Amino acid sequence: AFIVADIGLLLKLKKHFPKVPIHTSTQFGLHCKDDITLIKELGAERGILAREVTLDELRELRDELIRAVNAQTKNKQKVLGIKK
Repeated sequence: AFIVADIGLLLKLKKHFPKVPIHTSTQFGLHCKDDITLIKELGAERGILAREVTLDELRELRDELIRAVNAQTKNKQKVLGIKK
């Protein structure tokens, strides 16, 4: 895996080595759900949150991501006609 701290490098590595996993380091600066969504869309498989993120912010982010995943799951179930 490549560990990167720069968005430009992430894009170049993904282009030239599409099968190699890419992880972002703490220096990449992930602070929120939008940051995580962005690196996922760009092809990163793992992101490490910035070290400045507080424990309370981490809990809020965890809860926000859980809600987003649950909403996606419910939407997929509706589209597929799955009932729980």
